[in-house]
Amino acid sequence: MNNASQFHTAQVEIASDGAKAPEWVQLTPAGPELPANDGRKHRLSHPDQVVAAFAQYGHPLPVDVEHATHVRATQGLDAPAYGWVREIEVRTGALWGRVEWTVQGDAWVASKAYKFLSIGYGVDKVSGEISHLISVGLTNTPGFKMPELARVGDTQENEVMDKAVLEALGLASSATAADAVAKIKDLNAEVHTASTKAPDPMLWVAKAQLEAANAKITENEAAETARADKAVGDVVDAAVTAGKIAPAAKDQFLAMAKAVGAEAFTATVAQMPVIVGGKSELDEKDPNKATKTASALNADEIAVAKQMGMSEADFATAKAEQEAS
Repeated sequence: MNNASQFHTAQVEIASDGAKAPEWVQLTPAGPELPANDGRKHRLSHPDQVVAAFAQYGHPLPVDVEHATHVRATQGLDAPAYGWVREIEVRTGALWGRVEWTVQGDAWVASKAYKFLSIGYGVDKVSGEISHLISVGLTNTPGFKMPELARVGDTQENEVMDKAVLEALGLASSATAADAVAKIKDLNAEVHTASTKAPDPMLWVAKAQLEAANAKITENEAAETARADKAVGDVVDAAVTAGKIAPAAKDQFLAMAKAVGAEAFTATVAQMPVIVGGKSELDEKDPNKATKTASALNADEIAVAKQMGMSEADFATAKAEQEAS
């Protein structure tokens, strides 16, 4: 292809809101026709090929002032870069570049000392098709007719994004609406993948099975509580029978036993002295003792008691005293 180098100023105001220079700047108008203010017409029919050429070149493009790289440098004069184009991408038919600004370049753009960009590019002499970019220059003499980037709302890419939205998406504060849309699409794709992916049997349990397991756990816990309560009750009852706990104090000791457990309470009871008569004393104080004793008489003894005019209880008491003597 018969290429020639050309320099054209893209009418793109790059000045920001005064804080700092924008990271992404528009380098060309949207193709395919690129009419310049001087009447020349070039074409950008295949912007992806220009991006591919940049990738193949493998080096960042310098951002100088008024194309000093190609004008002053050829005369042996200084031609410093005030930024470097690190990435190029296509947005709605136009070329955009990510610029890594130097301190001076950032200050000039932020202060609006320079407001526009001029691009140097290779072009086919016959077709006028742009083949690759050579450099980018800061300038105040625009050439291509393009919207100004500094005016909010001129293009979708130039819309000011809410910082809270960008932060929630995990994007830098300088990200564009296009960046936000791309991020949202990625997140939606991840959600779709997660929702259609078969669940891991090692991490997933059926609801019915989980409910059954929880019910079984509840049942086991209730059974264990009942067993523990019975064990405590048995220990306290044994202590009352042994005369180590007064019947009137049974409830207090039952609460104590539940607090420390049956085993620990048993060890405590073993150290306690006998303070009441135990079972024998309780039997003596039993109001039903006479009835119980009387019921121990046989039919002949009951008949004798009646003949003697004695109650069964008195007969049983006399019998017991006689047997004891």
